[in-house]
Amino acid sequence: MRLHLLPALMLAALPLAATADDAPPQAPPRIYEIPRQLQGDGGFLAGHPDLDYRLRGAALDRKQQYASAYKEYRRAAHYGDKPSQARIGEMYWNGEGVAKDPVQAFLWMALAAERGQREFSLLKLYYWQQLDPAQQASARGLAPDMEAAYGDKAARRRLGLAMRREQHRTAGGLLGYNASSGPLSLGNGIDPELYFAEAFWKPERYLELSDRIFEQHYQGRVEVGDVEQVPAEPAKSPSPGG
Repeated sequence: MRLHLLPALMLAALPLAATADDAPPQAPPRIYEIPRQLQGDGGFLAGHPDLDYRLRGAALDRKQQYASAYKEYRRAAHYGDKPSQARIGEMYWNGEGVAKDPVQAFLWMALAAERGQREFSLLKLYYWQQLDPAQQASARGLAPDMEAAYGDKAARRRLGLAMRREQHRTAGGLLGYNASSGPLSLGNGIDPELYFAEAFWKPERYLELSDRIFEQHYQGRVEVGDVEQVPAEPAKSPSPGG
């Protein structure tokens, strides 16, 4: 089983979908992607450190600077970024930028699968099946602390604080802004109505959007190899990210 995580980590933005044809002219846009103009905006990324650190990590990852990429993914994981948590698990499994550690690989992939993402859940199960009884016992003992530090309950609170801090800072420059008075720019050419869309600044809605984006990028990308005859002696298990 293989799951190549890196392409989706970059989250290449597609054009923003238009409003429905029958929607009123002033209705907010339906958000299906994070537009490129927002991904490149320093203020927006300051309020979305999960995305900021993930993109930094993915850029280093593509250059095979794995140790540096790992550090950025850890920062993104602190804010509950599931693709980054999965990539950390894969790095522990393959020994990319860190020493191989199947127990840590499982724990990070289990965190990535916390919201039921199919691809991450498959890898979580695969990793677990490769652990010996002692490693499984170790994983059970470490899991509560890992969940307390990096699980959604704690990470969502951190992300919400970062969002509110940046939202208030940016909104301070728009005092007196009224959407009915006409277009207004933030100074970087970004429409404030897009910038402040609830899908980006309400943690629950933002995480739902992030999950949908990942699913769109990874539909059908779990690869299963050809059926092979089982050898008499167990062979070394293939790396899911190999």
